[in-house]
Amino acid sequence: MPPHGGTAAILEPIYQTALFRYFERCIEASSDVGDVVWEPFGGLCSVAIAAHQLKRVGFSAEVNADYFEIAVKRLENYDVF
Repeated sequence: MPPHGGTAAILEPIYQTALFRYFERCIEASSDVGDVVWEPFGGLCSVAIAAHQLKRVGFSAEVNADYFEIAVKRLENYDVF
């Protein structure tokens, strides 16, 4: 179950704001174009999306079905494939 008893959908906007920009800065500072970025606790796959926008290859893993389901929808709506 997502934190605080809410749904993963409630958290989605959070991952599209300041935290997302933080991920972008971390990726830019620690990798080069074409590098692989691994997100072991994928959540909503924000790191994978930021990696793709920065021309890196992003891989994510998520075991929580709620987060995974929303992440798949985000990735389907985001042109990563």
